Amino acid sequence: MINFQTNLTVIPNYAFHGLTNLKTLILNNLPYLERIDPLAFHDLRTLDTLQCQKNKKLEYIDPYAFFNNLVETKYGWLLFLRLRTSLLPRPNAIRRVYLGDNGLRFVSEKLLLWREGEQIQLVGNPLECNCDLEWIVEVAREHSGFELSDYLVCHGPEQLRGVPIKDLQPDDFGCKSEWSDLENMARIQFECYPQIMPATAMPPCRY
Repeated sequence: MINFQTNLTVIPNYAFHGLTNLKTLILNNLPYLERIDPLAFHDLRTLDTLQCQKNKKLEYIDPYAFFNNLVETKYGWLLFLRLRTSLLPRPNAIRRVYLGDNGLRFVSEKLLLWREGEQIQLVGNPLECNCDLEWIVEVAREHSGFELSDYLVCHGPEQLRGVPIKDLQPDDFGCKSEWSDLENMARIQFECYPQIMPATAMPPCRY
């Protein structure tokens, strides 16, 4: 178990590299912690419990914080796993995740394998209930381990302030499917993974 009590402002890339047998990580009550970078939890393949709570300045956890590899290209950070058997990237699986009472306005669906966790807690964050957060309702309805209590409420937008997220419907988040479709098309156009499969097996990338 590792328990941090320092003046950290950032959990950087590869912060726990080599700690492949770590089971419990505690990052509570860090008054200066502001963000967690991509690959911060790289190598934590056996992590069972993460406590990252009561960090009031923590406003951002990168969507790829729990992944093991990224490749930097001229198009920015593109994700890939060094496995030729699959094109589907996955973060490390964690059974118990406690992210309560931070300053998070947004939590990415990519961050964790939410449906595989036994206990997931996000209460006490000033969450913005916009289209980027619609996934929470969908995942919670499919998986009983995701805690949607009366205390997990929207901080914004104004018309949803104070409303428990469990009382919302997907339509309340203001998503527009046509824009989602365009975004998905753009992602297919611009992202390719030439190091995962032989060039002969890959369709041509269109930029």
